[in-house]
Order: sequence, then C-alpha cells, then structure tokens
Amino acid sequence: MQNIFDTEYFKLEEYNPGSVGVALAKRLRIAINIIRLYGATIFFLAYYLIFYVHGEFFDRWFFDSAKINLGIAIILFTEGLVLAYKAHAVKKAKKLSDEERLDYDVVLYQRGYYKRKISRNTCLLTIARLLAKMNDKERCKEAIENMTEGFNPDSVVKLKKWIDSDEELDQSFFEQQKMMSPFKVIYIFWLMAFAFGFVCTHYTNYYWYGFSKLAVGIFGMISMLGFSLVAPVILIFVFTIYTYITGKEFKNLRQEKAFLLLRL
Repeated sequence: MQNIFDTEYFKLEEYNPGSVGVALAKRLRIAINIIRLYGATIFFLAYYLIFYVHGEFFDRWFFDSAKINLGIAIILFTEGLVLAYKAHAVKKAKKLSDEERLDYDVVLYQRGYYKRKISRNTCLLTIARLLAKMNDKERCKEAIENMTEGFNPDSVVKLKKWIDSDEELDQSFFEQQKMMSPFKVIYIFWLMAFAFGFVCTHYTNYYWYGFSKLAVGIFGMISMLGFSLVAPVILIFVFTIYTYITGKEFKNLRQEKAFLLLRL
C-alpha cells in the first residue's frame, strides 16, 4: 500500500484505478484545464481583435477603461465556470462512500494541493476527518503531522485529543459544511462579468447596436446588481483565506449562519 502523504514517491497512476473517487478527481482536473484554456483563448482573441486589428473601432466606441474592464469580465466569466464545476464535483464527492471520498481527496492532494499552504491544510484536514470517521488513528495522526506549522484549528485539537484517548468523536463533528450550489456560483460570477462588460462603452451606444431603451434600462439594472455583488464576494474570499491560513473556525452557530447568509 502506498503512503498517501508521500508526495515524492507516490505513483498516482497506480492508486486505486477503479475507484469512483479517483475518476472524479481526475475529471475535475481535466475539466478545469479545458475551461481555463477556453477562457485564455477568448481573452487573447478579444484583445487582439478589438484593440489591435480593429483599433479604430475601439477608439470610437469604447472607454479607455474597457481595456481593463473587458479583461475582468472574461476572467469572472471563466472563473465562474471553474468554481461552479468545483462545487458540482464536491457535491458528487459527498455522495460517495468514505473510502471513495478519501480517494478523491488523496488525488487532489497529490495533484498539487500539497504545494500551496491554504489548499494543503484544508485538504489534509478533510482527509484527517475521513480517516477519523474510518477509525484510522495512525493515518489520521500522519495527516495532522503533514499540516503546516501553526495550523491548529478546533477540529485539529479535537482530532489530536481523540488520537491520544479512547474517547469517541461526536457524530456532529463529521457533519459536512453546506456548499453553494453550482447554479448560484455561475449566477453571481456571470452577473459581475456582465456588469464589467456593460460599462466598457457609454450606454447610449447600445441604441446604435439596435437595443431599445427598455432593454438598455434592464441591462443597466442588471449591471448595478452585478457591481453590488463585488464587495461581498471580495469580503467572502478574504475572510475564507484568512480562516484557512490562521486555522480559526466559527466559535458559535450564529457566526456560521451569518457567513452562510452572506455567501448565499
């Protein structure tokens, strides 16, 4: 049996090839690469055609800020698809057996999650929880030992206490956190993408493109809604990264509900 935490000699192609979890993790990697390649192609073609081939068109119809806003819109559009597919994969992974879910997280860890501090700790914590649920104290301890120094949230403290005692972990410890649905992810990111794309030119120019005043008014309201989501999304990402780096968790149910409300 391979050591699932050995990133130097671990042979991914030989690790449980028939596992549904392994297949799901590999598809996730392929899908994300395809989506980002698609986004990079759109980004290049848009800038090449609008700002180089048809530079006169740009000077006439677009604001100077469009050089930045258009890029932001394409990135938001692409990353919305990436995050939505990730949410879809996580949703499917939660329906797997504990062994297959472990395979899924091990593949993600070995595919590169171990290289980044944030993803390394969160992935190892998920693996440690699964191993604890499977009553595998030895490998659970090894998962904790592979976390970066200073990462010691309440979940890790409870796991350490469980490893060194004969006590059982409460079943509530294994309850999975609610995830945002893929459709909500796409809805939020595409609204923001539309907002940045809409302001690339003056709203009156849309009349020349054949849009009615009613349509332009609706576009404007959608754009305002998209911009209103920017600050909350940034706040969520900053707070999420902060909690992952520091290892701090919600101290009470009220804090967790407030954060979930902000996310949803």
